[in-house]
Amino acid sequence: MIRQIHDQLSKEWLAELLRPVGGKVETQRELSGEVYYADVSVEPSPTAPEETFQRLGLLGQMVRQPCLLEHFWNPPVSTEIRGCLLKLFLLHGKSGKSQAPTPQRPPVVAEETLSRLWILTTSASDKLLMTCGTHLDSATWGAGVYLMADVLKTGLVVINQLPETPETLWLRILGRGDTQRRAVLEFLALAEADPSICYLLETLSRWGVYVKHQHDLTEEEQELLMNVEAVYQKWKHQTLQEGRQEGRQEGRQEGRQEGQRIFLEQLLKMRFGVIDEAILPPLLKLPPEESLGLVLQLSRDKLLEKFGQTG
Repeated sequence: MIRQIHDQLSKEWLAELLRPVGGKVETQRELSGEVYYADVSVEPSPTAPEETFQRLGLLGQMVRQPCLLEHFWNPPVSTEIRGCLLKLFLLHGKSGKSQAPTPQRPPVVAEETLSRLWILTTSASDKLLMTCGTHLDSATWGAGVYLMADVLKTGLVVINQLPETPETLWLRILGRGDTQRRAVLEFLALAEADPSICYLLETLSRWGVYVKHQHDLTEEEQELLMNVEAVYQKWKHQTLQEGRQEGRQEGRQEGRQEGQRIFLEQLLKMRFGVIDEAILPPLLKLPPEESLGLVLQLSRDKLLEKFGQTG
């Protein structure tokens, strides 16, 4: 279950981060009748400002065209790589069918319009990279980004090999260990200086609540989580004081609420196998960090007992 929750948190982080590109950003996008889902599907708006992509650095470069993003907390094995490719090819197949071919005109889809696949992994062995037949294109993508054959339209992003620059920050937060710790500290410093990105603190705060409930923390981990919470609470207090309820803030709030609903549904399924309608609505009314803590700490019976009277 630990890996599944990490995967869900990574989807939520990417979806929230990519909302400014406009168009469609979906988590768990169904790709065929046989129920294949992409972690995150991105179709950027053609009118999205250039500044939006530039602010996202390497991630912005990746999502300039439609793409699927698949994140792995543990390095993927060969069968998982093939599973990701299957999702991509199913999506390509749908693109061809959407053109309604005739006997005189078979479907022709321009290569540049087809979605790409980006497999994000916290690390990768030389054997995995060799098995996938990858190569580097340092001039275009830099270190840590490995491309498969052009026909496959697929790349592997090895997070712990990315250079520690501002351009890779948003991806390095999805790493592990020291890679992630340093990236989170960079983000907190950036959030202090740039309030426009502070809305991401809510997603990061949920990650912190989850980590606190999983294992005994080292001093460094405890300090990191305290830093996350301190900056988050400061931003939350400032936002309430200033009453930032403009349309842009309301749109982001709606997106966060939808992300929280999907996340809680997935978590309840993983924990108890079902989604209880007596539990979900009351949980959605609580602060995200509180609802996450309750689901991780309490049994299903305890949650039903707690919310049964209010449901």
